[in-house]
Amino acid sequence: MSEIFQDTFSFTVMLSGIICLLAGFIMNIFPPKKINDFYGYRSHRSKKNLENWHFAQTYSSKTMIWSSIVLIAIGYLGTLIEFPRKVAIVIALAIIIAWSIFLIKRTERALKEFEEKN
Repeated sequence: MSEIFQDTFSFTVMLSGIICLLAGFIMNIFPPKKINDFYGYRSHRSKKNLENWHFAQTYSSKTMIWSSIVLIAIGYLGTLIEFPRKVAIVIALAIIIAWSIFLIKRTERALKEFEEKN
């Protein structure tokens, strides 16, 4: 029964990492050319002008790719630890939320530095 509990954490984190890794590759290969509200890294700062937009798309997709690999590794390492199911779900969601916040903050910080240089 403990294998099921482990799998809840690992499956959730690894699946999220795999989906984000694929999204990062797709954004890297097919970045949005024009500022839009549907596809790409969209924030107030990234939509300010076309230079910011292109920088944000490139930077966020590369950051998403390498950080997704870290997320997958965390999920894999989770197979070594036993969590009760409810705890596994809470920890997995906390990790995914923290990962999302990290990605946004890192991209916004880099975008701010890019903006200040130009």
